[in-house]
Amino acid sequence: MLDDIIDQSGGKSGHSKVSQYDTRLWEKKGVARSFPLGHKDVETYLGGKSHSQSPPIGVNYHDVLEAIHATESIEANQKYLECTDPPYVALQHQDGLGVVDELVRVLDHKSKPHMLLFNGINDLICNHVGNEQLLDVLPWSKTSQYIQQPRHAWESGVDASLKNNYTPGRPDGYIKQYENLSYLKVIESGHMVPMDQPAVSLRMMKTLVYETGGQKSGFLSSLQDLERANTDEDARMCKLDQCPDCLPSNTGDESIFASSDAVVSSITLSNIGVLFATFTMGIIVTILCQRRQRLAGEKRVLASIDEDLELTDQDSIYRDTVEDGQYT
Repeated sequence: MLDDIIDQSGGKSGHSKVSQYDTRLWEKKGVARSFPLGHKDVETYLGGKSHSQSPPIGVNYHDVLEAIHATESIEANQKYLECTDPPYVALQHQDGLGVVDELVRVLDHKSKPHMLLFNGINDLICNHVGNEQLLDVLPWSKTSQYIQQPRHAWESGVDASLKNNYTPGRPDGYIKQYENLSYLKVIESGHMVPMDQPAVSLRMMKTLVYETGGQKSGFLSSLQDLERANTDEDARMCKLDQCPDCLPSNTGDESIFASSDAVVSSITLSNIGVLFATFTMGIIVTILCQRRQRLAGEKRVLASIDEDLELTDQDSIYRDTVEDGQYT
């Protein structure tokens, strides 16, 4: 489904499509993927594959493999290719297996290791909205407290000259944190955050290791002081299949409102008085208008979708029928 949406991002007759790895980038349809930048160079260094680099890369990949103690791949006649199929096929039986239980186990461990999840804000295929929704339903003992935490803008302190696409005054990301769980959204970065913001990414890792936990603020540079929901009240919106007849329900956590008493108390006598007065006034105005029309002998005109329908010889029949309240 994602592939279909991306293919149509430039329209049916368009020659380009948005990159699934970075919404700021566009790729030509029907050509080899160019993202991430430099992955073809890596194929040359590790596998000797020739590409049309300019200037060409002059390197013997045997020397590279020897330097990293990987010459056995030469003997096995294996060559490195980025995102090649055989490794995927060999591991596809594990494709889609979740690590949620393992994540929760680590978060609840007595040693309280700090877990940082970070996301490029321009990533589409692993987008920050979906990842945040995952954390909001994480079966962790502290999820309800995490959800209600305020957000902070993060200032990395990295020199502006080392930031890509930097606008003076903007932060480097946004973060929500509770105890040993942090979720950081990095600005001006896509799927490959360290590639898009290398200096900021390095500071992110140093902050995680040296400045998070205890009395240190770490990533919490500047509070976003927004009014938060009252956790003592269940103020969820009505579900589509329940509106507009959203009635109070006493079904525990599944109730739309906290209690029926809260709903009744919110409708004051003054509200009822205003509604009754408005309804009564509407009836009076309607009766007076109809009476005036009858006294003046004014013809009724019935409106249709396409045009106004002018009454014919049987206008008296239509008038009497309508005025008697018979609309069939």
